[in-house]
Amino acid sequence: MCDAFVNAFDINGVELLLDQNGVFSYDELTPGIYMILQITEPQQGKSGNVLTFKPHIFNNLKYDENGNVVGEYSELNLTVYLDVTFADPDYEITKTVISSPSNGENYQVGEKIKYRITITNKGNCDYNLITINDIVSSGKGGNTETEQNFYFELEKGESESKEYEYEVKSDDRGYPIKNTITGVTTKPATTKEHTLPEVEITNVEKVKEPIKGKIKVKKTLESLAGELLSGVDLKFYVALFSDEDLTNRVSEVLPMFFVGDSTKEVEFTNLDLGTYYISEVKEDGTPLDNGVTEDGGVFAACYSTGNEVEISEEKPEGFLKFENVFSEPPREY
Repeated sequence: MCDAFVNAFDINGVELLLDQNGVFSYDELTPGIYMILQITEPQQGKSGNVLTFKPHIFNNLKYDENGNVVGEYSELNLTVYLDVTFADPDYEITKTVISSPSNGENYQVGEKIKYRITITNKGNCDYNLITINDIVSSGKGGNTETEQNFYFELEKGESESKEYEYEVKSDDRGYPIKNTITGVTTKPATTKEHTLPEVEITNVEKVKEPIKGKIKVKKTLESLAGELLSGVDLKFYVALFSDEDLTNRVSEVLPMFFVGDSTKEVEFTNLDLGTYYISEVKEDGTPLDNGVTEDGGVFAACYSTGNEVEISEEKPEGFLKFENVFSEPPREY
């Protein structure tokens, strides 16, 4: 509710203007019936436009007890109570993230963050158009922007939602994703346009660099009696598999060259977290349980503690030691 200017009109359409205090005076008011017909725009600084209005009828004639006109009032003091509803446009924007990262904690590159925007008309008038501008800022310094626009038409009390997705880019790693939404309307269902102030809601999704692991593999050359053997120019290969049956190799093949020594180590790096199975392999990556060296040594790959290694966020570095046990030692050792 707010104060309003009131204009009165006689039956001939002659306007009686009110002053700033809401009072009209007319020196030569002719006899007749008058009606307050219209409420105009409120004073500057007062809110709203009129939506509904109840008219009031009055006159300045004097009547006798039989209802006959006997004269007119030279001065008429009249108080009129207006039943007026002013337009009070208002809307609410809510924005939520309705997705979850696959690892339960942080979004990774290539994953999609799903948002839902809900607009609720909380005012007392309809909106013919609400324009929502949505900008996602990401990367170092927020220098990468993705912009989208959405449009709503809402009756009073009505809500509507829209959903969309943002795909995490490689430039987002290690930086926050800032999402800012702005809603502006210029067309409420009133006699005049009404512009609401901007409304901003910000969501920040933190995107971390994916955690990678590594596995170190150590091999020794041993005799059946457990003695260390020093290989001379012996070549072996090792690889990682994702399954216990060693059918799905998930790493490159790393060589292990022995030149006058009995122990070698290699390291697999930049590994996704999970469980791996280590195996002796041929140069082409085929799993190998046993074999013969070029100089006639007969060996078997032995995994005394098993060949399974798990790496996780809590323990991203794994280690496994296994032996090549020779039933026939190489000729030069």
